[in-house]
Amino acid sequence: MMGIKQKEENTNGGLHNTLAAGTTVKGDIVTETDFRLDGKIEGDVSCSGKIVIGPKGNVTGNIVSTNAEILGEVEGSIHVSAKLVLKATAVIKGDIFAQTLEIEPNARFNGGKITTKSFFIIKSQNRRSVFSFNSVTSCFISDSRPYRNKTFTHVPSSKTTI
Repeated sequence: MMGIKQKEENTNGGLHNTLAAGTTVKGDIVTETDFRLDGKIEGDVSCSGKIVIGPKGNVTGNIVSTNAEILGEVEGSIHVSAKLVLKATAVIKGDIFAQTLEIEPNARFNGGKITTKSFFIIKSQNRRSVFSFNSVTSCFISDSRPYRNKTFTHVPSSKTTI
């Protein structure tokens, strides 16, 4: 084929669930497909695919997923077996466990612990990001500006400005 690009499909064959803005669910959600949340969930979410929490999305509970992209608010722990992306509008209050963690400038994390098996990335465009956390386990912070990389291991009660 010449010059034809294929669109990237959702991780589960194009199937996904959506919870629209203005909708509140009280209770746990379990899904085997990708999940887009623009409403509010008061309970735990377990997703075998990718969960996207939109800018107005809110979860008060724990999240377990393969991949996640957060633009809204989460109050609870987040366990992601592959990649977790915290966008600029994300607000996280809880522990983070992820294989790969990517945080954009202005994302807010006020949690207890960040645990990554691989690395921790911060994208920055001449803006500073501030993170408050109680402890970090084996975490590498990379900045797009040269010579600004930092490595942390078990940092008790610190506030870091990058």
